[in-house]
Amino acid sequence: MLIVEDDTDCRARLAAAIVRQRQLMLMAAVGSIAEALVQLRALTPAVLVVDIGLPDGNGIELIGYCHRLSPRTRCLVLSVYGDERHVREALTAGADGYLIKDAPLSDLGEAIISALDGGAPLSPRVARLLLAQLPSPRANVPPDDRSSLSQREQEVLDFLARGFRRE
Repeated sequence: MLIVEDDTDCRARLAAAIVRQRQLMLMAAVGSIAEALVQLRALTPAVLVVDIGLPDGNGIELIGYCHRLSPRTRCLVLSVYGDERHVREALTAGADGYLIKDAPLSDLGEAIISALDGGAPLSPRVARLLLAQLPSPRANVPPDDRSSLSQREQEVLDFLARGFRRE
């Protein structure tokens, strides 16, 4: 496991959360893209956990580098950014999951294990954002044509629907 997070306190908390998981092994925790590239050339981590805002570039770019240097490495974004642009860019770059930093650190270990098992861990806010982009089944429902009818026409239509006939 390789963590790339520029905030030293956050990096230490992430490392501690990962070390607590028996199934996971932390190989390195670094604070920049340059340091991450050194580690990716020397190691083959099962998972890369990367922040987006790094001092020497965008963590999303690191996902592309990671796929070229270590194609089997699963990439998870862990960021404060949960907007559509960042999520879309990360997933398009090949991120296997996207987590918002407001989630409890205890969830991180489970998310990493899920990614290793072939899952695609997403924070609920990110999942909601992605679901909102899908076409709504309600959009295909024709409008209620009765709204254009007069009160009397609606009554007659109701009577006909109940089986009454004019005699």
